Amino acid sequence: MHVMYCVKCGGELSDDDAFCPACGQEIDKIESERSASDSCRVSASIPKTTPEPEPEPTTLLQSQAASPAVSAVARHDTDTHRAAAKISSAQSVAPAPSTTKASPITATVLPRSAMMSSEAPSGDRPKHSRKTILITVIVAIVVLGLVAGGAWCYLGWRHQQDAAADEKAYADAHRIYDVNLKITADGLDTSEGSKIPVQVSGTDFEGNKVEKIYYVASDGSGISLMCGRYDLSIAASPISADGMIFNSNDVAVHATVGKNGTFDVEGSFTLSPIEADQVSAAQINEAYLAAKEGGAASEKDAATLRDAATRRREDAIRKKRADADAEAKRVAEERAASVHFSTSRFSFDIPDYWKDRVTVSIDEDCAHVFSKKYPEREIMAIVVSDGGNLKSGSQMIEPPAVDIGGGRYAQVQATDWAIKIAEANISHSKRADDFFSLDEANELTDLQTGGGVGYISVLRALNTSDGNPDSKLLSRLSAFISDTVPRTIKSN
Repeated sequence: MHVMYCVKCGGELSDDDAFCPACGQEIDKIESERSASDSCRVSASIPKTTPEPEPEPTTLLQSQAASPAVSAVARHDTDTHRAAAKISSAQSVAPAPSTTKASPITATVLPRSAMMSSEAPSGDRPKHSRKTILITVIVAIVVLGLVAGGAWCYLGWRHQQDAAADEKAYADAHRIYDVNLKITADGLDTSEGSKIPVQVSGTDFEGNKVEKIYYVASDGSGISLMCGRYDLSIAASPISADGMIFNSNDVAVHATVGKNGTFDVEGSFTLSPIEADQVSAAQINEAYLAAKEGGAASEKDAATLRDAATRRREDAIRKKRADADAEAKRVAEERAASVHFSTSRFSFDIPDYWKDRVTVSIDEDCAHVFSKKYPEREIMAIVVSDGGNLKSGSQMIEPPAVDIGGGRYAQVQATDWAIKIAEANISHSKRADDFFSLDEANELTDLQTGGGVGYISVLRALNTSDGNPDSKLLSRLSAFISDTVPRTIKSN
């Protein structure tokens, strides 16, 4: 009986089987597939004279020991090898070929196991390949996603860093710096009075015009500027708590704000207090408006400071007037003490021109005035007489006598030193009493004339008039004493 095996599962078949008892495969299909498979395994080639040896069959026991699947294939291969052996035997007993040499065709049957070793089961290999491809694709997508996400994150981070750097650069360039001025203002405490209004004019680093008033404290703080160049000046006076107004002398300083807030100032401000009586109402009002606009904490505080400044000014003016009156009185008293004198019968005043240049001697009811520089020279004397005017000679100055009551008269008498010394000089007198120095002649003449006539002019006048003095000259020499002393004589 011919033994067959199922080409699908390798199970043994009988001639009567229509289906494989192991896998249920139809026998006809198996035969057709086996025939087709066998025909596919036969390859045409040019055989050699010696046929190839029959491959050693694989026993069923060996196939089963290997694995169920391999045993099935092995059974099929064994059957295939047997069929090939029969064909080879038939060829060996065939008649000899003709004389025409032609290479016989030898059918070589490939073992089924060799073919099946290169072919995976139809249900396994495609599934494995698709799964591998799917995993590979997923991994590639994940990797690409991670790379893309990382790149996106980096680009976002880089953009944020660049934006932050740009913002920082912009902020640094446009940063506003607090600057500090050097201001000296004795007597001003801005925590109690008003702040100092400082006018700032100039341009910032972008060329923008700046025109603003800042209110600065005593320590110089209160101004905030961007980088640029500026001119600073005092816009108005601050007001101290006690009403003091200051003078800034219209000083302007130049300032530069550089990078990192460097502040260079060409100069400083010195505010000096103005004397209260010299402050004008307009200055007080200007300072009040500046305090109202921002120098003071409130408009009410500004008004309080204005009122303090007004009171301070008015008090100073009143005090100045009182001081002036007191000074005038003091001067008058001092003058009276130095130029006013009294005897037992009368009082009199010496001219202010003689103050500190003469000494006065009182002898009961007579008074004698001497040169302080030349004490032995009498400038004037006032004597009391009973009979009116006394005539003592041509070299005397004798204004009209003054009635002091009781039938008595006060008579002013003075030696005319200019005439006396000039005549002695012209006559070349040898008398000891007629010798005078030029300085002595000048001093005596100056005192008696109140500085109106000089000794040299008298000497020249006498030289040209042959010793006879002109009446006008004599009048000038006596006018000062005659016009000043007699009118001050009062009866006691």
